[in-house]
Amino acid sequence: MRRLWVLALGVIPAAWLGCQGPAGGWDPQHLAPHAAALEAWPGQRLADARPYPALFRTGVALFLCRWATPATLRVSLPPDADAGERRVLERALAAWEASGLGLRFTPTDGPAELEIRFAAEPEDGRAVRSGDTVADCGWETGSALQEPGERVPAELRFASIVLQRANPDTLGRPVPLSDVELFGAALHEIGHALGFQGHVAGRRSVMTREVDQVRRTARRVWSGDAFRDPSLGALYAVPSGWVVGRRTLDPASAGRALALAERLEAADVRGPFARVGDRSARLWWAEGERPLALVALDWDAVVRGLRPLHWVPSTRAREWLLREAGEGGVAP
Repeated sequence: MRRLWVLALGVIPAAWLGCQGPAGGWDPQHLAPHAAALEAWPGQRLADARPYPALFRTGVALFLCRWATPATLRVSLPPDADAGERRVLERALAAWEASGLGLRFTPTDGPAELEIRFAAEPEDGRAVRSGDTVADCGWETGSALQEPGERVPAELRFASIVLQRANPDTLGRPVPLSDVELFGAALHEIGHALGFQGHVAGRRSVMTREVDQVRRTARRVWSGDAFRDPSLGALYAVPSGWVVGRRTLDPASAGRALALAERLEAADVRGPFARVGDRSARLWWAEGERPLALVALDWDAVVRGLRPLHWVPSTRAREWLLREAGEGGVAP
């Protein structure tokens, strides 16, 4: 299993955002060219999604990333799932399949775009989330760190979900999740795996951070109600890679980006790839088949523009940069 960390232009129609302002850190007016498509998803809060970053020579572009559609994604289900757990996960996948995004899912024992696993054991002694997901977005650039236009040519390439079978009670004892609780956790985490990073601020989406609301949605769908998530529908109504904001790098970070671009253009690497988490994002390239993590971006610093870019190359990246620079070279 892979584990790498991981602008206002006018007035937005009220139906786009509900009562609360957007929580994603970018101005939803960038979605104006897709207003007609978004009208099909009333109540959506796509502007709460945390965008993916694309690093270029003088700045960072913020963009939305999803699976290309229509598509059938191969899904690797947990090899240790019992028959009941497998049925729950298959029902969650079927709910998303019927939700109108243009995606289908097929189980496989071989290579898969979407991987679902159970945690080896529940974390003990403290409250934990019922799941965790990473979703890797990738694109190929003709010139390293080139300035994107209105779109980055990007789409999701791989996603991995880890689900808990139990959560600890107040005394730290593991309490197994019921079928409906596992179903709700799977619905929520699959939403992340389909490209919605962050959480919806309102209560009209299974992508809310409120566990009780997720479970209420799960109970309704489990009982036979149709499942349709407006915020995911809105994400799939916008082209993958659509740029929703830009941030300018401080001079020191811009210099490092230029030095990185020179090394990438001279090397045989694939990428970049990006991953977004609650607090940070990661950008990396692959040297052959081996991921080479290069840059960690503090989410608040980059997306909200509160302070200069936080540049943290990994140890492997620093070794790679030094090797490319030659004997005595200086890595950014």
